[in-house]
Amino acid sequence: MKMSLLLLLFPLLSFAQKKHDNTIIISHYIAPAKIKSILFSQGYTFTNTDTSFISTDYKRVGLLASLELNIMVTDSVIYIKGNTKTEQPDNISPTEYIKILGLVGTDWVEMKRIAELLSDTFAYTKE
Repeated sequence: MKMSLLLLLFPLLSFAQKKHDNTIIISHYIAPAKIKSILFSQGYTFTNTDTSFISTDYKRVGLLASLELNIMVTDSVIYIKGNTKTEQPDNISPTEYIKILGLVGTDWVEMKRIAELLSDTFAYTKE
């Protein structure tokens, strides 16, 4: 009985990504200089930065995808969003290309990896 209750409550207690989530939220302050340092060490270059916003140039994050990060820093919350662009190689059919894109998801995996480098705790949301 206790195990059944625990299994039923587990989804409510976890901070798992939901279907339409597009933003990672870190609910504590991290200095912009530290965020920039971590991003730079991971191979990102910057297109625009100030004390509240950090934007990166596109970085290749998989076979077919490149990711641009947009980060907003407030006194108590950090929002991480990403924009993805993809390329379709000439030697892959459109059907195969869609299958690869659907299976890989490297853009979201990369955003999560960066969030893990910044903080032990974070959540997902749709903004």
